[in-house]
Amino acid sequence: MEIIKLTWQGLVSKNGEICEGCNKTYLNIENALTKLEPLILSFGIKIILEKKELSEEDLKKDPMSSNRIFINGEPIEEILNLEAGKGTPCKLYNGFKCRTIIDGDKETNEIPEKLIIAALFTKIKEIF
Repeated sequence: MEIIKLTWQGLVSKNGEICEGCNKTYLNIENALTKLEPLILSFGIKIILEKKELSEEDLKKDPMSSNRIFINGEPIEEILNLEAGKGTPCKLYNGFKCRTIIDGDKETNEIPEKLIIAALFTKIKEIF
């Protein structure tokens, strides 16, 4: 069985809170995997989801490290030739700007399900 490792990393507070954009991205990952798993399992491919929780200290060291998706170690924005940006200040974590993804003329704090699926299919095609 071929394995694809999907890693989500996001800022999680000491009491377990996640900002809205990061949380929506994680939920989009779960929705994408729910839709894709039955199909790709039939091709002998399994996706392993890793959740990497970042602390405020991690974010201070690298402000662009939160709300990221990696597939087999490659950032989703590189797989899909997208750009990352800094959006509006995070409502949950004062002083930080939420990392955004720029797709054409759209900039969003969450990574949409359709982009997650597109990136996964790109990586699946590499297997065949």
